[in-house]
Amino acid sequence: MAGELGGTHLTQIPAAWMGQRVKMNTGHFNFARNEKGNVAMIAALCIIPIVGIAGFAIDFQVTTTQKARVQQAVDSAVLAATKSMQDGKDQAYTQKEANDYFTGILNQSNNSGLTCTKITLIYLEETEELEGKASCEQKTTLSNVMGIKKLDFTVSSAATYGIGKLEIAFVFDVSGSMGSNNRMTNL
Repeated sequence: MAGELGGTHLTQIPAAWMGQRVKMNTGHFNFARNEKGNVAMIAALCIIPIVGIAGFAIDFQVTTTQKARVQQAVDSAVLAATKSMQDGKDQAYTQKEANDYFTGILNQSNNSGLTCTKITLIYLEETEELEGKASCEQKTTLSNVMGIKKLDFTVSSAATYGIGKLEIAFVFDVSGSMGSNNRMTNL
């Protein structure tokens, strides 16, 4: 059986194949040397920035939503503090009440990674204004791919606690129609 190749006699091999080099398809090696289409490699290199940009957009939206919630809490806390000042409470009591109000509002709903400082109140005696400020940080989730661990923001609010002087005027009807049924006497 000399001269046979896989059940085919050498004399039966077509003449065009004679002298041709036999190329073995090994799969892995051809893929590594193939330069015709590196789509997988380009896609792998592009996926990290795409995920990073999309992640930053999502984290920025979450932070913007949290900032709006914190702004509402600071507004409410400053209004509560101005009410205390109108009632004659001292600044220490007003500061404690504003912080209690602020943390109470923030603890009512989902904070998912939100950390805030206590509210800081600034008293402007000459204008009878009260300014409140809080600094917060929102931890990121998908932006970690780009190395952004947190997004910081600060919110502030102001209100006037002074009661200005009011001018009140009373108007009485002393015409003849008020003379009947003891209306003038009852007035």
